[in-house]
Amino acid sequence: MKTPFIPLFLIGLSAILSCKKDNHSPAVQAVTSTAPKVKSFTSNSLTYNYSYDSAGRISRLDNIFGGKTTSWITYTYTDTAVLFGFQDTSGHPPLITVYKLGTEGAARGRALYSYQQGYYPNNVTRYVYNSNGQLVTSTQTMKTTGAPDYVQINQYYYSNGTLDSMTRYDTRFGRVYFATYYDSYYTDQQNTVGNDNFGKSWMGANTGAHPVKQSRLLENNGALISDPYIVTYQYDVSGRIINAVTTVGTSNAGNITYTY
Repeated sequence: MKTPFIPLFLIGLSAILSCKKDNHSPAVQAVTSTAPKVKSFTSNSLTYNYSYDSAGRISRLDNIFGGKTTSWITYTYTDTAVLFGFQDTSGHPPLITVYKLGTEGAARGRALYSYQQGYYPNNVTRYVYNSNGQLVTSTQTMKTTGAPDYVQINQYYYSNGTLDSMTRYDTRFGRVYFATYYDSYYTDQQNTVGNDNFGKSWMGANTGAHPVKQSRLLENNGALISDPYIVTYQYDVSGRIINAVTTVGTSNAGNITYTY
C-alpha cells in the first residue's frame, strides 16, 4: 500500500444556480441501476430508511430515532442536477443542496460540484473522477469576507481499482490532519453497500467490488495511527451484506445491519 502525498482539498456546499430543465441536454440519469438496493441501515438506535424511483435512484431518506422520523431528505432529478432537500420536524423550510452533473460515466452524470442554495459561490465543493468513474478529489472552498479562503481537500487513492487510502488536507492546519488507510479487503466476498446500492451512482462508482477487511486512521495530531479496525460481515442467501461488525482490539466499535 502506498502512502500518498497531498496538496489541496474537499467537501462543501453553496448555492443559487438555476436548475431549470433543459430539453436539449442529455438525460444523464437515463440508465437504470440494477444493483441491489439497501432498504434500511441501522446502527445502534438510529435507522435510515431508503426509497428509490423506477430508475433505481434514491428518492427519499428518512432518519428514524426512537421509532419516530426526526428528519428526512427528498431527492429531485433534472437532466443537469440532483437536488436534495433536508427537512426536520422543526417546521423550518428545507435546506436545499444542489449537485450539478456532468454527462460522463456510462450515460450517467457524475456530480461536478455542489452547493447549498443561498450560498453559491461562497461555499462550493468540486469533484474529480478517474477513468473508472471513481472519486479521486473533492475540494471544498469557503469564502468569508475579510478572511482568507478556507479550503479542505479529500484525496482518494486506488490500487488495481480498489480504494487504498483517503487523506484530508485543511488550510486551517496547513497539513494533512486526517487519513484512512485501507489495508486489506475480503477478496472472496462481494461489496453490496456501495454508492450504487444506495441509488447514488452520481457520486462515483463503488470503491471496489470487495468489502473492506482492515483499515487504520491517522488521527488529527498528524502522527498517531490507530489500532486496526477489523470488519466482519454476514450475508443473506442472495449474497448481500446484512450485518457488519467493526472491532478495534477487543472492543466493539460498531454494529450495522442492512435490509434490502
